[in-house]
Amino acid sequence: MIQDIVPKLMFVLLILSVIAIFQSLLMAFFLFFSKKNAPVERNILAFLFLIFSVFISGSLMIMYGQTMTAHSIAHIASLTVFLAPPTLYFFILCKTNPHFQLSWKDLVHFIPFIVVVTVMVFRLSTDKQNVLVFFTPYGISLLTLLFVQNFIYLAKVYQRLHRLGIPVFRFGKSGLSLQHKWLRNLMLVTTSVLIIKLALFVLWNVFSLVGICIFFTGVFFIFSFVILNATILVGLSKPGIYSIPPKYQNSSLSQNISTSYLQTLEDTMKTEMPFLDPLISLEKLAKHVKIPKNQLSQVINTETGLSYNDYINKYRIQQAQSIISKLNGNGETLLGVAYDVGFNSKSTFNTAFKKFTGKTPSEYRKQNRVEAFK
Repeated sequence: MIQDIVPKLMFVLLILSVIAIFQSLLMAFFLFFSKKNAPVERNILAFLFLIFSVFISGSLMIMYGQTMTAHSIAHIASLTVFLAPPTLYFFILCKTNPHFQLSWKDLVHFIPFIVVVTVMVFRLSTDKQNVLVFFTPYGISLLTLLFVQNFIYLAKVYQRLHRLGIPVFRFGKSGLSLQHKWLRNLMLVTTSVLIIKLALFVLWNVFSLVGICIFFTGVFFIFSFVILNATILVGLSKPGIYSIPPKYQNSSLSQNISTSYLQTLEDTMKTEMPFLDPLISLEKLAKHVKIPKNQLSQVINTETGLSYNDYINKYRIQQAQSIISKLNGNGETLLGVAYDVGFNSKSTFNTAFKKFTGKTPSEYRKQNRVEAFK
């Protein structure tokens, strides 16, 4: 019975992976050529889709390749996954920072990958054992270095998203815009692909569990098919997520000054808490932090990814969370908390609280009480 099912399952995995490869190539072609003078982030995203298509192709050849040469090419192709995290990092920078511009010096980030692939190709062309070079201590050491580098880039992406107020690991109603949800999901997809690659690397080279490796490869094919379909469908239905709004593209505000203004603003918000003022306006806050009003608006929008109102409410909700967690039945009402942190009405407070935490104030208070008694 099982012997009859396995070939059919392998055939299904083959079909799904071929479809995923075709879709990735089609999406890369669409992003590269569908729009003249397209923003650079579209080209970076196209390159990311191209990376996934080559990586899936390599994984497919590893499973179905019949010759040593095919396996050699497959292993080289599968290394392209190590281009994904640095590429994602540059996409996030371009997407969230209108001041950032790619230059030739940024290619230095890809030097480790180029060096490793060059060495591997050279060894494969001279080593009589051919593909086995990947499984020698020498090859394993090089791949380990690429894994370390890639997880560093994923950490930098996570740090950037966190700075923008995008909770990577919070799902449900988190109050994120479609663009921010899409950026978060792209981060999670890239991380998942790299983790699957790492799992295969460890299971094969450390534990020699070939059967489990084949299982994980099958899981990866299914995962790729589902995720790529979801990503492409969202992208085609909302093409605006691929581009930076042109609102600040002609601004004279430099990145260094923008970063300095943001630091000043964040320090002021944390120490002086101007958000507690229910009448705090953009103009009033600009005077308080001594930053021109238009530039303050730009800093908030581009550096945090939030509107002015959401930026203020984010701090108010954080303060409200702190107060609620310390209530302990002392008689203060949630309406009192809302007024204390700068809201003028309970409905606005409830809406903002749910937007940033995924819970109503009552649910949050109840949860804290339960945890306090544990």
